[in-house]
Amino acid sequence: MVAFMPNDDQKMIRDMARDFAVNELRPKARDCDESDAIPESVLQAGWDLGMVNAVIPAPYGGSGMERSAVTGTLIL
Repeated sequence: MVAFMPNDDQKMIRDMARDFAVNELRPKARDCDESDAIPESVLQAGWDLGMVNAVIPAPYGGSGMERSAVTGTLIL
C-alpha cells in the first residue's frame, strides 16, 4: 500500500528543505531572477544539504541516495 503521509525521515527532510527555502532562497530570489544567475554559495549550500546531489550516483560525485517519489516531491 502506498502511504502519502511523511514518515519521520521525510518530515526531517521536509523541514530542512523548508528552512533552506525560507532562509537561503527567498532572500536571494529576486536578485537571482533579475541577474539570471544563481550564486555559487546557494548552489553549494544545496549541495552540502544533499538536496542537489542526492540523485547523482556516488561514482559521479553524488551521494547516490535512493529515495521514494514522496521524499523527492517533499524536497522539490
